[in-house]
Amino acid sequence: MTVTQPQTPTQPESAPPAISRPVRPARPTPAHSLRRHFLHASAPPKTFDHTGYADEVTLAAGALVHLAHFPWQGVAGAGFAAVVGAGFWANQMWQHRGITTFAAGTALASSAWVTWAAYDTPWSIGSIASLVAGTFLLGPVYGVCRWHTNKANQKEMAERALRAVDAGCPDIAINTDMDGDGWVKGERKFPAGFALALNHGRKAPDVAGLAQRIPEIEKIASGATTYPIRPGSIQIKPNPTRAHQSELIVPTRDVLAEEIVLEDRPGPRSIYDLIEVAVSVDGTVIGWDCRRDPHGMFAGQNNAGKSTFLNAHLSETTRSVDCATWMICGEKPVRGFAPWLGPFLEGIATNPVIDWFAADLLEAWMMLVDAIKLVQRRQESAATTGTERWEATPADPEVCIFIDESPDLLNSNERFPLEECPDDDDNYRVPTATFSELLLKLVRLGRSEGVHVVFLAQRGTVTMLGSEGGDLKSQVSYRAGFHATGAIDANAVFNTQTAGVRVESLPQGAMYIEMTGDARPVLAKGLRMTPEHIRRTAVEHAQYCGPLDAWSAEPLVFYAERWTRTGQQKFLRVLCPNAVRTVPGEQLRKQDPGSSQEPSTPAAESTLKDELIGEFQQWMSTSHPGDKPSEATVNEFFQHLYSDDGRDSNQRQAEIDRLEALFAAEPVAEPAQQVRQIDPSLPEDTRSLLAAIAASDLLLSEKYVVATDMLPLAEALGWSSSEAAGGRRIAAALKAVNVFRVEPRPRIDGKKATAYYVADLRAAVEKNTI
Repeated sequence: MTVTQPQTPTQPESAPPAISRPVRPARPTPAHSLRRHFLHASAPPKTFDHTGYADEVTLAAGALVHLAHFPWQGVAGAGFAAVVGAGFWANQMWQHRGITTFAAGTALASSAWVTWAAYDTPWSIGSIASLVAGTFLLGPVYGVCRWHTNKANQKEMAERALRAVDAGCPDIAINTDMDGDGWVKGERKFPAGFALALNHGRKAPDVAGLAQRIPEIEKIASGATTYPIRPGSIQIKPNPTRAHQSELIVPTRDVLAEEIVLEDRPGPRSIYDLIEVAVSVDGTVIGWDCRRDPHGMFAGQNNAGKSTFLNAHLSETTRSVDCATWMICGEKPVRGFAPWLGPFLEGIATNPVIDWFAADLLEAWMMLVDAIKLVQRRQESAATTGTERWEATPADPEVCIFIDESPDLLNSNERFPLEECPDDDDNYRVPTATFSELLLKLVRLGRSEGVHVVFLAQRGTVTMLGSEGGDLKSQVSYRAGFHATGAIDANAVFNTQTAGVRVESLPQGAMYIEMTGDARPVLAKGLRMTPEHIRRTAVEHAQYCGPLDAWSAEPLVFYAERWTRTGQQKFLRVLCPNAVRTVPGEQLRKQDPGSSQEPSTPAAESTLKDELIGEFQQWMSTSHPGDKPSEATVNEFFQHLYSDDGRDSNQRQAEIDRLEALFAAEPVAEPAQQVRQIDPSLPEDTRSLLAAIAASDLLLSEKYVVATDMLPLAEALGWSSSEAAGGRRIAAALKAVNVFRVEPRPRIDGKKATAYYVADLRAAVEKNTI
């Protein structure tokens, strides 16, 4: 078959010449595309400048040691340390034998020259000539090393950029103009990762579109690098000020495989300070801001780490001087409350760190009803004063309600009354509500009135959150998803983009966290607290937290009896059979193990007794300074207290008899009687030392008592005052009451010191005082 080639038609001679269309030039490659920028970058020409700087620094160091007459032996020792440090740093930084050798050799040459300057003089012709010759000889070598390190950096950056391009993200470039505030030419480092500043071109997807491609980016990055890329570990964050820019965060360390323990944080804080609760996969700390995200929901299977994560929140709210902590535990209440309330029930902590606890549905209903009444009280005040939101102070605290294991409570269909029926209206219909309906009402109203709710659930689905589950979730912006079965659970928990979020692969204690402003959930590891750490925290934080103020508590129906109700007292006896007190303000009492006897002295009388003793001591210091309390002074105090008060004689005498009975129950102790108040079954050294500690001001220290501060007490007791012998005897005496030195030794005033926890000493004194 013959193929006929098409012929170009000829134009008549009279026809005008054809008009040639302009050819559109090819579109140039963007100046800052990933490939172009990173594959054609060159090292900055700073070789000679840096060599000159090193020459000047060495000359200045030689002149300094010579004029200051530093001993050359010391300069030589410092030089040896500099050589070792330079070699170690270069090896860790670059892992290149040539660069390590150059760094160590340069440090050795400089140290040798400075040592010679200290031994002889830096101003001789030989010294100057050797310095100049070394600079010219080592300068080219430094240029080669710098070229190699820059190439290594460029190669690493190019690989990172090309992986993003290969993952199907065209027209995305690294914003190399991003400098300052931690950024260096479009990159900044985190404790366990790095971030790249990205520019999205016209063909590039937006931040939401790029977030959908994260699983593909993670797959390529995990196969091409040694980075521990877990599903969901690469993050995309939008630039809040520029719509065409974003931030790509990549982890370089497997944070989820680490056990991150919550560190002790001494001292008071405010509820408005950021509450640090987790560490992101890039190593940055994640904190909860209760004003930005007033309510929270944590969902996941059993034994996934939800309760441990909740304890990290409790540790900070109980340290806040402007917050009252309430807690509901639907399942496993003994396990949930024991470490937090145990120290108070045993007499070790002065106050309970949890102001109100609920171990059953009835008490939980009472708590929510009073919380709603508190919100309504503050709303009425805001309407009068014109304030937009409640501002907490130590005198007017906020309230954080934590609900552990809430599914049984939320799914309960039992309805409770919201108010009492008026006595004069038998036909009044009392409104009722389920626990889920109460909780929904509280989270809707409480965000601006200083009442926060954080609840736990096994799943985030509506069926697991009660009849109001959908509306309840819509009010919660702080969410955490722990290990669960699959994508359905992830979509049920979070409100943002969940592409690549795989909750089924999470280890224990790991979670995805979503807060206001997040484009997608952030993978993180929660801070962990052991039961022993919780008990120590409950003792330390007892001095910071407290109950509601009188104004806020006035309209509450159930709050006043939250500790004295029969059901609460029975639960506390189960929680701690050997409790020495079960009501805040109640005096410690001795009790046989297993006894369930109710308190013999009401809390109101115990509080009155404390106030009267304080007033009596103040009156003694004014009226009888330096005198010891006696029967005569007590009678004189009573006469002073009730003089000209308008009471009749019989009423006055009855109150005096009652007050005398209160004082007789625990006489005002004289310093010489302190030893007799310590448990006589203890060894003599332990009794004497605890009495001396109780009479001193050591228990007023913030966190530690240094062992040397106890030596004056040892000397007063007739013991050796030397740090060795006296310290050993003090340690042996405290060991009998389970008080041991802090290990490892803490750093106090810049030095490591042998010390004891103040909380341990205070607990030993209170527990063994009769």
